[in-house]
Amino acid sequence: MSAENVYELMKRAAADAALRQRIDAAVAGKQGRDADQAVAELARGHGLEFTAEESFQARAALKQRLAREGHVAGELSDAELEAVAGGALTASLGDTRATLPIPLPMPAQLFLSHFGSW
Repeated sequence: MSAENVYELMKRAAADAALRQRIDAAVAGKQGRDADQAVAELARGHGLEFTAEESFQARAALKQRLAREGHVAGELSDAELEAVAGGALTASLGDTRATLPIPLPMPAQLFLSHFGSW
């Protein structure tokens, strides 16, 4: 359920510019897991529970999907590859090599500009 909460936050933010701004402010100056932790804390204020690791894994799975679909020209980082390799996401997201069971919560470019690296 936690991965679904990450996607729910993304869907809400896609429709709410003020929420996107709060996310941007929460992650300003932060990278990696620190940014994911800041987003997880912000999400709790919106009734959505997930961990920094679940946030990272969900974003990595979406980036992998976007790369497969040709929306991303680059490659996943080593940490992102590790997060989606070997079934790391199978409990919450299913097999990431197949189509994700959760539809992309927003247009690809919106995800990449606001959520690809939090």
